[in-house]
Amino acid sequence: MCRYVLLACTLLLIMAGHSQRELKQPQVDKESLGQEYPALAELIRQEIRNRGGNPDAQQVHWVFGFSTGHFALDPTAADAARYLAHKLVEKLAKVGDSVSAYAWEMDVWDHLPGRPRTVSIQAKTPQFAKLVSELWPRTPRQDTTGGHDTEQAIVEITRELSTAQNAVIILFTPTAASIAAPGTKVLGQNHPDYQAVLKRWDRVQGAVAPSGASKQIQYCVIKPSNEIVERTMDVIILIPKKFAGPPALGKSQPVPPSRTQTRYRSPPIAILIFIIIIILIILTAILLRPYFERLSLQIGDYNFSLNKSGGVIIAGTNQIPTREGWRIFPVSGRHVPARELATIQREGRRVVLRAQNCNIRIGGIIYDEYSLNPENPVQLELYGSEEVQPGLPPQEWEIPLTVEVKRER
Repeated sequence: MCRYVLLACTLLLIMAGHSQRELKQPQVDKESLGQEYPALAELIRQEIRNRGGNPDAQQVHWVFGFSTGHFALDPTAADAARYLAHKLVEKLAKVGDSVSAYAWEMDVWDHLPGRPRTVSIQAKTPQFAKLVSELWPRTPRQDTTGGHDTEQAIVEITRELSTAQNAVIILFTPTAASIAAPGTKVLGQNHPDYQAVLKRWDRVQGAVAPSGASKQIQYCVIKPSNEIVERTMDVIILIPKKFAGPPALGKSQPVPPSRTQTRYRSPPIAILIFIIIIILIILTAILLRPYFERLSLQIGDYNFSLNKSGGVIIAGTNQIPTREGWRIFPVSGRHVPARELATIQREGRRVVLRAQNCNIRIGGIIYDEYSLNPENPVQLELYGSEEVQPGLPPQEWEIPLTVEVKRER
């Protein structure tokens, strides 16, 4: 009997010692993260739908990336990122999906040497959850010098994903903006490799998030003294411009009724033909309506009629030759080049803003061309760089504009 009492006391002392050690380390308040991840999960779902996908009916490749340069100095931030990734997999992933993990600092590094970085979901079980959690990075890179180059990581991760159209990239980092380690340089958003990525992928810019971030997560850390400290983490989401994935497992086509099911008498064929004709007439009217709408273009205080031929040229001068039906909207500013910068043209049902000798930025996302919707004002920037004097570095320039397509009554 005494032997059992001694054993119980020993176990209690060990557990008490373990608890004391835990209290000496700051802890992530998981309840504060629990209030954040549902909104993040819904944002990801909605952005997939906005690009033609359905995360519930299509197989998705969930790709998580972790900035690890701060892991040793700030382990609670690392814990928060891993916990958030775990909860997103729990809420979003389904059987048939796959999960991958990447770690990056100034570039992507192999945190799972000799092991695969991707797991296919066979079943939503505790064993699977453990398998996924083993993908997450736990430490910084060996001999790390800190820093993180977000754009370089995006270039490398998308390169590995190749032409996958069902991948959703979710990156966790203290700040979305790249920070160079001592003695290094970041890739930058104007680098051709990064610009090439943006031709196929959308980097989602959150409405109230810092520049470059899709959402900023607010969470709390509990210190050993029970003091609560508020912290933030930036989440960056990248989704293919046209999302496409195979049907989710279990989402097969409906099975046709068996012969034993009750048969219903079909309505007379003449009624069916009449209904089909009416539907076709209505659909034709709806589809053809945009072609016959009279549209105008408002840029600042200027208004232009948009005909079926021609359009508007945005230029750094009004002294450039134009074709029949084209009008010039001149802009001016420091270092703005005196040439054609962009065009706005009606193309069938669409009104298209297209870059010619500059870049177009809308809501933090860079476009080569952008479809303007009627009655929806768009704030944008045209920007680029121009060699002002031979032998000197090119000078950056930027022109903000508000553009709106209006229906003429």
